[in-house]
Amino acid sequence: MILILLILSSCRTLFPPVVEEKTISTLQSWAYQLQNIDLIELEKSSYDLLVIDYSKDGSEGGKWSSSEIRRVKEAGGGKILLAYLSIGEAETHRSYWNNSWVPGNPPWVGREAITSDGRPTRFHVKYWDSEWEDILKKLVDSTISQGFSGVLLDGCDAYTYWSDSLNRESEVLSMEDAADRMVGLITELSRYARNRANEFIVFTQERTKLLTASRIKDSYLSSIQGVVAPEIFFPGEALIDNPYDPQSDLVEYFKDIRSRGKVVCSLEYLSQTNTGLDRYFQQAKTYGFLPYAANRALDTLRSR
Repeated sequence: MILILLILSSCRTLFPPVVEEKTISTLQSWAYQLQNIDLIELEKSSYDLLVIDYSKDGSEGGKWSSSEIRRVKEAGGGKILLAYLSIGEAETHRSYWNNSWVPGNPPWVGREAITSDGRPTRFHVKYWDSEWEDILKKLVDSTISQGFSGVLLDGCDAYTYWSDSLNRESEVLSMEDAADRMVGLITELSRYARNRANEFIVFTQERTKLLTASRIKDSYLSSIQGVVAPEIFFPGEALIDNPYDPQSDLVEYFKDIRSRGKVVCSLEYLSQTNTGLDRYFQQAKTYGFLPYAANRALDTLRSR
């Protein structure tokens, strides 16, 4: 009997139990952090889904290693780990950025984006351009090599910028055309990723009803597993702690997406002392959304 126990103990040491990754259908919580990332803190967290930057500082050398990503995914009973990719704007701190680039050179680089979130400088891009698409595909390849479960595609609302007649760009599209081109990019990136990793997960981040604006709705829905919905309960001009004012049209829009079997991750910019936190979490969960509250810089991991 002692010999049998010793053999079993040795087997557990040589062949540790495989930790299965969470599945989309079992998600109960999520978190979002793009700056000041501490992998040990992520490993210790109880979140099922985590969205982080694919690099510590945006550089090629700052990319997380496959072993680092694996440790986070296997911690705490398994986690889904998505890499953040901006597809509607080019970020100047990324390894792909060339400091000689200016609006119009290369032709797909637009005007500088006006932001107030404390993150690095960004430029609008003609996201339908093949050169920009090639850059994004290389980033997708990298996230697959690193071992990420999938990607969060941000900047999907850029179609509203390129359909604005006051954007002062060299090109203005119709709303439908701009939305279809955005859905086309999302669809192509999803197809490209799943040809290389068939379980690869794609989430989008949007709050301007891309599904409603596009004429190719089925393509959008078949390309994604979930969406991040920012500021639909506490919208406003302040960087944090805007008043509670649910946007009924957006709430209904994301309820519809949820009813189609997609995960809806709600994101609000609230301080930890905000008295509306409990109300927000309860209301979001009532709609079937997964709530998360953060500061706008997304530089800390909240405990709830």
